[in-house]
Amino acid sequence: MNKNGATDIQQSTANKILVIAPGNHHLRDRWGWRTSAQTIFHIAQSSEAVKAAFSAHNVLPKAVILTWRTVNPPETIEYIQLIKQFRRISQIEIPFIIFASQNAIIPPDLKPHSVFCEPVPIQTLLDEVEHLQRFIIRAEEAKVRRKLFGPLLTERTTHDQSRAILLYGHHQKAQLIQNITGRKIIEFGNNEDLFAIPADDKQKIDAVVIDCPEWSTVNIIPQIPNIFRTQRLPIIAICHDIDETERLYSSGASAVLFKGTTTSAFRSHLNVILRSQRRSRISDAMLQRSSQWLSRSDNSGVVSKRVFDLYMNGLKRSTKRRGETINQLNLLELIERFTNCKLSQLTNNGDHLTGTVLSIAMAVCRDEDFVANVEGYGPVAVLRSKQGLDELSSRILLMVQTTGLGNG
Repeated sequence: MNKNGATDIQQSTANKILVIAPGNHHLRDRWGWRTSAQTIFHIAQSSEAVKAAFSAHNVLPKAVILTWRTVNPPETIEYIQLIKQFRRISQIEIPFIIFASQNAIIPPDLKPHSVFCEPVPIQTLLDEVEHLQRFIIRAEEAKVRRKLFGPLLTERTTHDQSRAILLYGHHQKAQLIQNITGRKIIEFGNNEDLFAIPADDKQKIDAVVIDCPEWSTVNIIPQIPNIFRTQRLPIIAICHDIDETERLYSSGASAVLFKGTTTSAFRSHLNVILRSQRRSRISDAMLQRSSQWLSRSDNSGVVSKRVFDLYMNGLKRSTKRRGETINQLNLLELIERFTNCKLSQLTNNGDHLTGTVLSIAMAVCRDEDFVANVEGYGPVAVLRSKQGLDELSSRILLMVQTTGLGNG
């Protein structure tokens, strides 16, 4: 135990990816004994190590990976109970990823954020963890705003029956996928088909399934993000040989399933992907609506101090556990620091300056950043990243320099 009261186990899992892989020594061989990997991963050797990683007094792991097989050892069930207990008690979310073997069925109550079939390139995994961290931040922010402003906001989302899945390749899978997901199937054979999809239909697409030879798949996958620029569509690639797996992931596939995967396992993988997509869609709608509402607000354009304090208190608890930072900027105070002048000396029209800085902040900040005119604080931005903080500060400084505030 160190001088701060944390055990060595607790320290070793903080801000690392916790790997729970009972009986799967190949992961330990691949990651656990490599010096470079030891700075990224921590292999859990016992249930005590998992309990320590979830301890209420310590920074949580960056993510959790659990291996899942068609037949799992008893330790896996024990680990699942610990994960569920942590989720239920803490109400704090961290990325949860399943590494599944072929034909392993993912139980719905596990509710992982994503699922991979091995082998997975480390960079693909790290990119997914980074994506999921932002996904969780957005989901958490949407949940908090729904709780605080819910009666004033309505989320506009479409029902699953009106959603769609893109299919490229073996079209006999179309009916199977439609039966599994309840979604419309849009088949395409080349890039021209993708460009021809109407804009409204593009917004309703939840995923892309590609089932064709590897050489064709690795060529088509990079084209998807170029065509669907405003969406992050998961791409499910069907591979014909295990040796293709890493190449498909490296080309941009979100998930890789084997040709002989059973219908039940295929369904469970799709359900994980579509559940995450639905959560993302709901979060996006809430964040967009709430950001628009906050930019106007009510009560003469001011959010009450009580509501803002409730928001900040809830935010600080979860971000502290995950080792994240939140950056609060009082924008008028920032202008006073830049100009070395009191606000009363800068302008006779404080409302106009307030509107200007709020407009700048809304243009720079992402939807998950909180921007509003707050009672007792004035224009405030709460940013989730240092990069966002620096960019907004730079834009406010540029506004001060170009308008000549404080020069006379």
